[in-house]
Amino acid sequence: MQKVKLTGQLQADAAARYCIYVALGNMLIAAGSTIPMLIPELGLPLVIEQWPGTWMFIAYFILLICGVVGFVSWGVIYYLAPRIMGRRTVNKLLSLIHIMFFEGSLLGVTAMMSLVAGFQGGNLLHDGFGQFIVTRTIEWVVIPIGSLIVVALLATLVGIFNLLLSPIERQ
Repeated sequence: MQKVKLTGQLQADAAARYCIYVALGNMLIAAGSTIPMLIPELGLPLVIEQWPGTWMFIAYFILLICGVVGFVSWGVIYYLAPRIMGRRTVNKLLSLIHIMFFEGSLLGVTAMMSLVAGFQGGNLLHDGFGQFIVTRTIEWVVIPIGSLIVVALLATLVGIFNLLLSPIERQ
């Protein structure tokens, strides 16, 4: 078994490929999360039509915008970095931190927003519980969601610094 070395340089094209793979995975997650909407017995359209069920809708668009469009954009940036910026390699560790922490925080945010706040809170409201009970039941996710958003922002900054600090190679 070969040891994986996390230090050193990574070809920018490889980082672009990793971002595209993550975007494809997020596309599969997004497609899979729309399937329950097509099953009438689950009653999800009734849950989504009012607060807090709308959190499911917002989480879905966060997944699409940040997880799919965002990672495709990063893939394009890494792909174009050698051609436009002259940066053929990037730091391997920083690239992995950027991709893994951003994806982990993205999935955490969307899962908590959609499953806990949206689905659980929307079902409670749909079942007749008052807004006070619903709010108290889902309020615990606010701080973890905010913390994961900070992690995603920091991961984005790591990606930016990774590109800016990578060596420029003249042709």
